[in-house]
Amino acid sequence: LADLRSQAKQAEGSQRRQLWRQFFLLRDSFASVGPAAVLTVHRSQGSSFTDVFVAPDVYWPQQEEIRRQLVYVAVSRARRRVWLVGREGSEAMRSSWQQGLS
Repeated sequence: LADLRSQAKQAEGSQRRQLWRQFFLLRDSFASVGPAAVLTVHRSQGSSFTDVFVAPDVYWPQQEEIRRQLVYVAVSRARRRVWLVGREGSEAMRSSWQQGLS
C-alpha cells in the first residue's frame, strides 16, 4: 500500500489518477477488517465466540483422551459456526477430523 501511494505521488496525468484509484480501492477493501483473536484451546476455556477456526494441530497429543478433550473444547467455544481448517483434499486431514469428531 505504501509503495502504491509513493508511485501515485510521483506519477502524472491519467496514470496518477489510475494509481490513486487503485490505492483507495485497495485501502478501502480492508476498512471493515478488524483484529482477530488467536488463542490456544486451553486459553479459550470458559469463553465463547461467534465463529471459531480450529487448526489441525489440535491433534498433536499422542493420548487419544487428551485429543478428544481438546477437540471438544475447541468446537464447543463457537456460538454460531466452527471452521475446521486444513489443506483441502488432504486425506490425512479429513481422517483426523473424522476421528476427532466421532
